Amino acid sequence: DSIFSAQREANALFDLTRRLGSSLDLKETFATLAPALQQLVPSDSFVVWVEREGKLTAEYIAGQHVAMFSSLRIPMGRGLSGWVAANQKSILNGEASCELAHLGTALQTTSILHALSVPLSDADLKGALTLYRSSDLVFSTEDARIASTIAPKLSGAIAVGLRFRRAADEAVTDGLTGLPNAAALAIRLSGNRSPGAVVVCDLDGFKGVNDRFGHLMGNRLLEALADRFRKSCRDGDFVARLGGDEFVLLLGGIGPSEIGTRILQFREIVHATGRLLCKEDCLDASFGAAFFPADGTTSDELLAAADQRMYQFKAEHKAGIPRIKQRQAGA
Repeated sequence: DSIFSAQREANALFDLTRRLGSSLDLKETFATLAPALQQLVPSDSFVVWVEREGKLTAEYIAGQHVAMFSSLRIPMGRGLSGWVAANQKSILNGEASCELAHLGTALQTTSILHALSVPLSDADLKGALTLYRSSDLVFSTEDARIASTIAPKLSGAIAVGLRFRRAADEAVTDGLTGLPNAAALAIRLSGNRSPGAVVVCDLDGFKGVNDRFGHLMGNRLLEALADRFRKSCRDGDFVARLGGDEFVLLLGGIGPSEIGTRILQFREIVHATGRLLCKEDCLDASFGAAFFPADGTTSDELLAAADQRMYQFKAEHKAGIPRIKQRQAGA
């Protein structure tokens, strides 16, 4: 029986370490890890801690203590897992209350009695895999050996998954402003089937800013505008930079009767940002709005309608035609 049990454990461990390296997606990695680790080293909870900016955050949590660990940030070198990550040494049956010792309290960890923590490390990764038990059953040296065997393969899988996630994020993120880019906008529009407005914003006078104040100032303006547009949006709204001096805002639940007020707010943001950075009124913007589903049901239809109204808006401005109520902001 002992030989059979050991062989079964060895097969499970081999299968887990093999499968950990077969996916680029962290969700798949952790979906593979959770049941196998529970079978090999039973625990009430376990956390994959990853260091970010000097603190450990929970990259993945399984078990009974999700709420407690999800909000926890452990400075490197502090707490049980922080010490393991910083020193790259394991701890067997450490005091779980130490995870909150840096906060000056052991509150909420009193139900956890024992912890096993092993270091995670790769070229650009530091962290810890920590298992917690609420029962009197302590972790054995065999448990520690199994966790330490898994850790190097898990470290590599997490490092690859994080790099893949960063690459995926960069593919849909504007490098200058940090806003979603045109690719992200297309994805968002393709999945959006709720009523609302698609608003195209094209800056007026931006070339003059670049010519007079330099491209560095132009970049600062774009960054500041992106930040202010983002902050002015409600939960569920979406703002993207298409490139150059053009932005697109998706505003949920807004119709033609309400869009004029919102456009006036966005236009004032443009004016104020130009005045703040350039110390004069140097920047304006033209807007066009289209509405789902009245003006289209596809991203191409909605963007084309909003673009057309934006160019009409711009032409009327150049011709000196007053834009009372913003012609419903181009609507």
